Amino acid sequence: MSTADIEWATHVWNPMSGCDRVSPVAGLFVGRPRGPLSEAMGKIEAMKVLPVTPPRPIDVVAVFPQLAPLARTATRLHPRPGVPTWHDSSIGGPLLWPAEEPWPHCEEPHVVDGINPALPPVDLRLERRIFAASHGRDMTAEERETLERIRPPQTYPVRLAVQSYDSPIAMLPVAQLYVRDVPDLSPPEGKDLLQVLWCPFDHPIMPRTLLFWRSAGAVTDILDAPLAVICLPTRLR
Repeated sequence: MSTADIEWATHVWNPMSGCDRVSPVAGLFVGRPRGPLSEAMGKIEAMKVLPVTPPRPIDVVAVFPQLAPLARTATRLHPRPGVPTWHDSSIGGPLLWPAEEPWPHCEEPHVVDGINPALPPVDLRLERRIFAASHGRDMTAEERETLERIRPPQTYPVRLAVQSYDSPIAMLPVAQLYVRDVPDLSPPEGKDLLQVLWCPFDHPIMPRTLLFWRSAGAVTDILDAPLAVICLPTRLR
């Protein structure tokens, strides 16, 4: 940062040369002292190849000693695209769910705003696959047609068509975490698997969320229903 000749500014910053951290506290907001822009971009690209949690720029407790009693161990997840199975830890993947156990539903009222369509998971996954496959090239006519089927073009200005949906909504899988993969989990005795589900619709504060602890070895008959069927029984319009 250097002094400026601009009437309304006292200092200017060159994004190519960067700036220095002015105090330890600043590191909490800007991360670490900035180097050349090319160096920063290189670090970002490296994290895309192998996502890892970067080292802490400063010792937070040294700056704010009063936070020391509040310290807790946390596990930061770095999910990568893949094809997980019931026996893998995953985000949004299939759950090791007992076939004899009913799939949970949210019984609370739901409101459809008429703008954001409630899409079946199978359509959402197809949409993401098309965007990923067409990255860096033009979409094919078939891909564009599929995307328009999933999200039909809207006529502007959009008119809100707020309506309630009274039927129960099946909960969506959010995460499945095996204790072997996340050792810092504190499961109840005899349990080694945590499953997290939530309602696909927003509620006044947050989506309704459910947690299930299981013993993976006790699940012998696994629910083998298509995700699109068990998660969203119908498309809302």
